[in-house]
Amino acid sequence: MTPFCPMGSLSGSLDAIEELRALGARTIVTGHGPVCGPEVFDTAADYLRWVQRLAAEGLAAGLTPMQVAAGTDLGPFGELLDSERLVPNLYRGYLEAGARRGGTRHRRGLR
Repeated sequence: MTPFCPMGSLSGSLDAIEELRALGARTIVTGHGPVCGPEVFDTAADYLRWVQRLAAEGLAAGLTPMQVAAGTDLGPFGELLDSERLVPNLYRGYLEAGARRGGTRHRRGLR
């Protein structure tokens, strides 16, 4: 499934993935979807880093999260269930990217 971070943080989720990966489990029960192997960590981390990049680029371009989502090809992430989660994930990414830019918020992008 598509990772979902409307609360919390993308960066915190990435940290949690690395902590889980370090446990060395060979079988992962995610809570949604089939039982899988540790490769699920790669997919989730790649997706979250991708959302971070999209958010930073969208914020820099003056686009709203909805505009970024509408113009984005999901590529390999299009196969994940609940791909519409990109929108709230981008909102979270915009908040984090704004904080990294010194706490400025792109008000138009967060409406």
